[in-house]
Amino acid sequence: MTPHAIVALGIGQCVNWGVLYYAFAVLVLPLERELGVPTWVVTGAFSLALLMSAALATTVGRWGDRDRGAMVMQVGGFGAAALLVAWTLVPGVSSLYFVWAGLGLCMAMTLYEPAFVIVGRAQDDPAQRLRTLAAVTLFGGLASTLFLPGTAYLVLAAGWRGAVLVLAALLVASTFVTRTFVFRHLPAAPSRSQSEAPSPGVPDSRTSPAGFVVIATVFALVSLASAAFTTNLVPALGERGISPASAAMLGALIGVMQLPGRALLMNGGLAGSPSRLLAVTLWL
Repeated sequence: MTPHAIVALGIGQCVNWGVLYYAFAVLVLPLERELGVPTWVVTGAFSLALLMSAALATTVGRWGDRDRGAMVMQVGGFGAAALLVAWTLVPGVSSLYFVWAGLGLCMAMTLYEPAFVIVGRAQDDPAQRLRTLAAVTLFGGLASTLFLPGTAYLVLAAGWRGAVLVLAALLVASTFVTRTFVFRHLPAAPSRSQSEAPSPGVPDSRTSPAGFVVIATVFALVSLASAAFTTNLVPALGERGISPASAAMLGALIGVMQLPGRALLMNGGLAGSPSRLLAVTLWL
């Protein structure tokens, strides 16, 4: 992949995460006021989105293995933008859940996982592949930094509907950018025999099903904690008298502080020792 393609893919991931994941935390309070429902009813729509994303994940993985990742990401990006626009036209609890169920499917089609598959199939050299993945996640790490306060500002300036329309436009623009600079210049897919051959020195994952279950469980719990924290951050701070804009700025600091950590991993400062990485993480 060219540097321009890496940057374009990273920007696309930043926008996708910002619009489909982080912006919802800022929209909770205005939706709660307009719909006249408790916070858990609003955040339940986001929970449904995560469940729908999980339900489609394995299918998206199979599409990526068949070299359809670019098509999947484009359909997900444009589909998510259309759903957001439709949401502003038909507000209500039912439409909230319907739209976010659809957006959950779009999450599975546009976030890190299909993007990483595309990088893996485009980069043959393992070291270059890791550097490219790290560069993409650096851009993605800015999503909360940009979109938590940015969405809060849009809500103050134009209301939640106006904010959602702007977010939809950004999603369309980023999908076009990714299509132009990344997907049109992807190398040809490897042959079926090459793509299915096991990498040298890498054991077949089927040899340790118990280990896979443990790892999958850990990742699921981490995702649960992260999503719960992000979704409830602005409402929880609001209950303590902190304005949505200030709460969004506090949440943005999390994204800023992800960057030096990811830079350390890119340069091998902590990646060489899993035990040291675990100790430093828990200490922090």
